[in-house]
Amino acid sequence: MSPKAFNKWNQLLVVEKEKAILFLLLFVYFLTRLYNLTLLPISLDEATHIGWSLDVWRGDTILQTLRISLSVTKFFHMLLMSTLTPWAHDLLWAGRIFSVLGGAISLLCCYAIGKRLYDERAAIICTCLYLASPFALFYERMALADGLLCTGSAIVLWASIALVHQNLWRYRLILGITLGLAPLLKITGLLFFLTPLLVWLFVGQPRKMRAFWNLFHLSYAYALCVLVPIYILAYFLLGSKHFLELVFVMLVSPKDSSLAEFIVGREQKILEGAQWLLSYLTTPVMVVGLVGLVLAIVKGEKKALLLGALSLLFFCLLVLIAHIWFPRYLLFAVFPFFILTGATICHLALALSSLPVLRRIPTTAIAAVAVILLSIPALRIDYHLLTSPALASLLPVERGQYIVGWPSGYGVAECFQFFRNEAARSPKGITVVTTQMGGNSHFSLSVLVRREPKIDLHYLFVKGPSAFSQLTRWAVCKPTFVVYEYPPIGKSPDEWPDQEGLSSVASLVQKYPKPDERMFIVVYQVQPHQDEFFESVPPGRWRGEYFSNKTLSSPPVRVRDDGDRFISFNWGERSPDLGCGVGSDNFSVRWTRRIYFDRGTYRFTVTSDDGFRLFVDNRMVLDKWVDQGPTTYTSDVPFSAGDHTIKMEYYQTAGEAVASLFWEKK
Repeated sequence: MSPKAFNKWNQLLVVEKEKAILFLLLFVYFLTRLYNLTLLPISLDEATHIGWSLDVWRGDTILQTLRISLSVTKFFHMLLMSTLTPWAHDLLWAGRIFSVLGGAISLLCCYAIGKRLYDERAAIICTCLYLASPFALFYERMALADGLLCTGSAIVLWASIALVHQNLWRYRLILGITLGLAPLLKITGLLFFLTPLLVWLFVGQPRKMRAFWNLFHLSYAYALCVLVPIYILAYFLLGSKHFLELVFVMLVSPKDSSLAEFIVGREQKILEGAQWLLSYLTTPVMVVGLVGLVLAIVKGEKKALLLGALSLLFFCLLVLIAHIWFPRYLLFAVFPFFILTGATICHLALALSSLPVLRRIPTTAIAAVAVILLSIPALRIDYHLLTSPALASLLPVERGQYIVGWPSGYGVAECFQFFRNEAARSPKGITVVTTQMGGNSHFSLSVLVRREPKIDLHYLFVKGPSAFSQLTRWAVCKPTFVVYEYPPIGKSPDEWPDQEGLSSVASLVQKYPKPDERMFIVVYQVQPHQDEFFESVPPGRWRGEYFSNKTLSSPPVRVRDDGDRFISFNWGERSPDLGCGVGSDNFSVRWTRRIYFDRGTYRFTVTSDDGFRLFVDNRMVLDKWVDQGPTTYTSDVPFSAGDHTIKMEYYQTAGEAVASLFWEKK
C-alpha cells in the first residue's frame, strides 16, 4: 500500500471512529432522556407553556394567531411546541420532546467545542460530564424554555469559535440566526450577543478590534434581521405598554426601592446561586472546574479563561438583572463550565501519568477513572430522577416547585383521570370548578380537559352565597365537582375558599396527596338543589321548560315562570339561562299556558330564529321546525268561549336567538 493510500485509509478510520463515538454518546443521551419521560407530573410552568402552544391555533385569522403568539415572553418556544402539541395524544410528552432534542444539539456542541479548543479526549470527557449532569438531565426532560436556551448558548459559543478558526459563511449564518432566535426563547438570550466578543478577546486577536467587526458584523446583522421585525410586529399588535412589560418581565424589579436593598438582594442571589450550582453540578465536578480556572489564571491559558469568563459573566449578569430567581435560569451559564472541567481532567490525568507509580497506566484510562469517580454523586441523583423523582436529592426550592409544593403536578393526573371516568358515566358530562386561579390544579386541568368535550371547566372563587348558589345551579344540570389545593394557596384567609361553606353544599369525594403528604388536591362533589331550578308556575301563566339540546328530549334542566304576557324574548347570542347549563346555542324551550278566550277567530303571530311549532289544544297550527333567521308567520284560529291550552315549542342552533308570540281577535 502506498503512503498516500495508507494516509487516506487512516483518515477514514479516524472519521469512522469519531462517528461511532458520537453515535454511542447520542444513544446513551436519548436512552436517559426518553426513559420515563413523563414520570415527573406536569408542573405549573409546564402547564402554562403547553397551554400557550395550544392557543397559537386559536385565532380565526392570521393576525389573531400572531397576536396570540406574540403575547407571551417565550414566543419561539411556544411556536415550536405548537407544531406538535395540538395534535399529540400525550401533551406532556409532546411538550418535553423539544427540550430533549435541543439537549442533543447541546451535547454535540459540547463535543465540537471541546475538540476545537483541545482534543478528542477532552471532547469526550466534557461530553460525558454534560451527559451525567443532573442539572442537564432534569431540565432537558421538562417542557420549559431553559433547556432550549442552553442549546442556543451552546450553538452561539460553537459557531463563534468555529468562525474565529475558519472564516466560513455557514458559521456566520448559524451564529446570526441563533443570536436572533435566542431572545425569543427568553429575554435573557440577549446576553448571548456578548459571546462572540469574549471569544475574540480570548482566542482571537484582541488587539485588532476592526478585524473582529469585519468577521462578526454579518452575524450581528443576520441576528437583527430575525429579531427586530418580530419585536416591531409585537409592538404594533400588542401596544407599547404590553410590549415593554412582555420584554422586561424578568428584568430588574422596581421593588428594590434603595441601593442598599438592591445590594442585599444581589448578595442573597449570589449565595443562593452558588448553593444551587454546588448541588446540581455536584461538589467534585465543581471543585475540579474551579481548580482548572485557577490554573488557567496562573498560567494565562486563554482557552480555559474564555470558558470560565463566560460562565462567570453570565452568572453575574443574571444576578444583576433578574428579579425572578430559579436554578434553571443558570443552566446556560454553566454550559462552558462542563468543557472547562473536562479539559482540567485531561490536564490532571496527563500530570498523574507522569508519576512513576502511574507511568505504565495510559492517560486515557486515568482520565476515564477520574470521570467515573467524579460522576458518582451525579449518577446517584440521575438514578432517582429517572426512576422516582420524589426521592431525588433536589434543592428545597426545586422540591417545592416540582415535588411537594402547590406548583408541582403530583395528584393532577389522578384527578384528571377521576374526572374522565365520571364524565364517561354521565350522559350529559360533568362540570369541574377550580377555585384557586394560581394553583397548578387550575392551570394543568385547563390544559388537559381541552380535548374532553364532556368536561366543562369553570373558574369560580368559592366564597359567599352567590358562589354557592352558582355551584348548586350547575349541579342541577350535570354532576359538578370543585377541586383545589389544600392547605389553600394565599397569604391571608381572604384569599382562601370558604371550606366550611363548601362542606354545606358538597361532600369530599377524593383526596390526592403530594409525596410528603403535607399538601393535597381535594375534590368535592356538589349536591344539587332542585327547587332552585324547578319553579312552581301558577295557573294562567307561561310555564317555560328549558332543555340543553335542540330536540326537547330528556327532562328539562330548568322550569320557570315566564309571566302572564305575550312571549317576547330576544336573547341575541346569549344564553336564556346560563346558570343551569343552557348554552347560547343548541337549546330548546317549551312554553305552555292555559288561558280564557272569547268566542271568535284569533290571529296568532310568531317571530322565530330558529325553528318553532305552535299548538292550540294540542292541535298544531304552525310548523316551521327549520333553521332560519328572524322570520314572522301568522295563522288564524277559531275559538269557542272558554279555557284553551296554548303551547309553543322552540329551538335554537346558533347565532341570534329570537322567540315571540302574540295574538289578537279579528
